[in-house]
Amino acid sequence: MAAIQGFEHRKRTFLSKCDKSSAGEIDEKAREICAELNGRPAFFTTSSCAGRAFIWRGDGVKSTECFSRWRVTHDLVEDARAYFDLATLDETVEGNDVSEQAPSFWTQALLRLASLCTWCQSSRPGWRGRKHQRQERAEVADKRLLESDAVYWLRFEPFILHVCCRDLVAAAALMAAARRVFKNVGLQGFDSSKLIVAIWGDEGLDMPLTNPDGWPLFQGEHVWLQSLVNSRHQRNWGKIDRFTAAVREMEEPVPSAELEPTGEAERELRHFDVVGDVAIVNVKPKEDLALLGNAILKQDRRVKVVCIKASLLASELRAPGEQLQIIAGRARSPLMTTHIEFGVRMIIDLDACFFSPRLAGERQRLCQAVQPGEKILVAFAGCGPEVLQLLAHTEASQIAVVELNGAAVKCLQRSLQMIRGEEGPEGRACLEVLEGDIRQVASHFPRGHFQRILAPRPKNPGDGDLEQGDGGVEFLQALVPLLADGGVCHWYDFAADWELPACKRTCNILNTECMTLGLSCKVLRVAAANRRTIAERQYRVVADFQVSKS
Repeated sequence: MAAIQGFEHRKRTFLSKCDKSSAGEIDEKAREICAELNGRPAFFTTSSCAGRAFIWRGDGVKSTECFSRWRVTHDLVEDARAYFDLATLDETVEGNDVSEQAPSFWTQALLRLASLCTWCQSSRPGWRGRKHQRQERAEVADKRLLESDAVYWLRFEPFILHVCCRDLVAAAALMAAARRVFKNVGLQGFDSSKLIVAIWGDEGLDMPLTNPDGWPLFQGEHVWLQSLVNSRHQRNWGKIDRFTAAVREMEEPVPSAELEPTGEAERELRHFDVVGDVAIVNVKPKEDLALLGNAILKQDRRVKVVCIKASLLASELRAPGEQLQIIAGRARSPLMTTHIEFGVRMIIDLDACFFSPRLAGERQRLCQAVQPGEKILVAFAGCGPEVLQLLAHTEASQIAVVELNGAAVKCLQRSLQMIRGEEGPEGRACLEVLEGDIRQVASHFPRGHFQRILAPRPKNPGDGDLEQGDGGVEFLQALVPLLADGGVCHWYDFAADWELPACKRTCNILNTECMTLGLSCKVLRVAAANRRTIAERQYRVVADFQVSKS
């Protein structure tokens, strides 16, 4: 409760301060989303920009002295010829007329006073405003600009928003809503006293308008340049509107302080995962099962069913099946649920499929590694969480999917049908879903076809137990030949805690199998896929390795 009161005090203090931005107020197109967030108890906005265009010259970094910009506009460019006429840039510095003789003290004072008056600003064109530098810094900047090259640039900076969140629960809810629209969403700082979610648009533009000698590159193309800027403004505003709608649909996050377990069940209440509206308890509780289940239902408002994992998975299909026992909530058979991860909906049959929400961060990392146009193979796809994230958040040209479990394939197909029924991202990758064993299905693909392979293989008996088990060698022998020269494979293995962080056994297996196939292997990264153990003193690890022809 003290943490909640502290956040409320910071929110009141921050929102009561004067706006220190150059405009002195929130941009018109960002007011609605800021008002929506500031009206919720779990959030307040710290900075925002609805998107702006301007012409600049210098070294490109606004924080340096060698940078100057003109004609900043948060609106559409109405007069293309006036806006892109570079010959008149020296007559206006951020919209203020500059005479050959330096203005007097009283002239400067009147100009500063006029810039603060809304009636004066409204009488100017939308791209005119005051220079965003102090006088002494402006003089230094002008001197350095004269010494720099004469290239002028056109820049469009898309929507950006920083939101302070009450706790990690609120931050996760906001990030999920934002990722339905924006790809660039991140959490800045993990101190519980200052959790900032940063959201950036993706409609940026930075292009030269002159060559180093100062000659215009687009003489007479004012209308075309106007269309470049205005189209980005309109797409940017459309995404802001969609984000606002997503925030309005977002349920109010439950304060994490209300989720803190108390009493003798404290240890058990910390060891459960939530998949959709189902809570899965991962440890054998000391308390009565019904008592524990009802405590979880009361603790987390998302949960409608609580089940306990009675035994470890032993099947190659990784299907929990009878290992899950419902201990609270309404009985459901099959145990189907709809899970949302980073704004992506997926259908999961917990009776027949393996799924871990703990790997959400790892799936996000994989998406960030994918380059536009890549051909990707996802082996051991399960119900398709990696596939669905790749479709939503990357620009891959082809995604091939292989899974042995027929029930998991049906879940993936239902998730894909749900996505196709919604307005999805443009340029969706070509998708092929195959049911079967990757060791047999691999022959379906030509050698060297994929730039990237994801192989979250199942745990076999002996994996990670004091160097027992084959380490998935048969799978490697089937997958590695499918990698193109320079391709990368994300290989998942299992290791005991004493093997971390080097995981020499896993790296030796990778090197040996690649050499057997006549390929060179370069291990780029090896680490635990998440911080929690999958069994006593055992971790799921991921090794990213690149192959090349010897």
